[in-house]
Amino acid sequence: MESTISLLSEKHFLCSLCEEIFSNPVTTPCGHSFCKACLRVYWSRSGSDECPLCRRAFGSRPHISVNRILADVTENYRKTRLAAKSKFFSMDELQDEPKNAGEVQQMIQERVQKIEKLQNSLKLLKSTCLREVQESQRVFSSLLSTLEKSHKLVVAAVEQKQKEAEKRVERLVKDLEKEMLELENGHTIPEHLDDKERLKKSFSDIPRAMRDWSKVTLETDPCVGFTRQAVVDFMDTVTMEAKRLSKAVICTVYIDTGYIYIYIYTHRERERAHIYTFKDTFTDKLHPIFSPGRPHGEKNTAPLIISSSCCSI
Repeated sequence: MESTISLLSEKHFLCSLCEEIFSNPVTTPCGHSFCKACLRVYWSRSGSDECPLCRRAFGSRPHISVNRILADVTENYRKTRLAAKSKFFSMDELQDEPKNAGEVQQMIQERVQKIEKLQNSLKLLKSTCLREVQESQRVFSSLLSTLEKSHKLVVAAVEQKQKEAEKRVERLVKDLEKEMLELENGHTIPEHLDDKERLKKSFSDIPRAMRDWSKVTLETDPCVGFTRQAVVDFMDTVTMEAKRLSKAVICTVYIDTGYIYIYIYTHRERERAHIYTFKDTFTDKLHPIFSPGRPHGEKNTAPLIISSSCCSI
């Protein structure tokens, strides 16, 4: 039977409703087969008693039972297909197996080397992370220290303004009290004088050097802009630190009389240093490689980032 089944294609064992291999197959009076559950669902949803494939009406819903022959054939096909797949995978796995002990050792050695590379990469990663943490701690500690100093300066300036205002008010109050006393003492008029003499006496006794207090005021908000200016100064510091951390070094290659002169420019204008002169000839494209070298203590720890603005070689 297995040889006969192998001659049939898979479409002979598929339900036309679910398009899967038959499960408990049943056959209608017209000769078409379906999964038992699929046919019942179709009749229930459509509300008709017809064949889903040829649309033949049966008049009344026929009694359906599992087609044992088709069920057995379908089960044998299912087992045959699974066995074929198992054999296929076994052949692939067999082909993947090492042919000899030397190949096994080579595969082991390759994995040992990969482990070493991964471990070395992890060490470099840890070193880089530690360096970045230390650098961030130094930078942010410096910024926080600057911010704290700026805050103290703002507080000191505000307190100084307050003290100056208090002293000024105290001085003005004393001057006002002094003038009030002079006015009170100079404005005493004897009662025996008549009205005309009284009026003349009152004007003559007013001191000539009295101050004009109409224009004397006290600024109530002398500290406007202190905090804002401190923040601006702090932001300037942050900007300078950011530029220092991301300082770019521009390398320009000049081709002159067959030589290549390499100069390096710092972030300061009009400042360059000659690095190397290439005097040999070349026929292919030039691919320069830059490296800060191995770290020496705190030197050469910043990452080297190459970016080009113009390149025509």
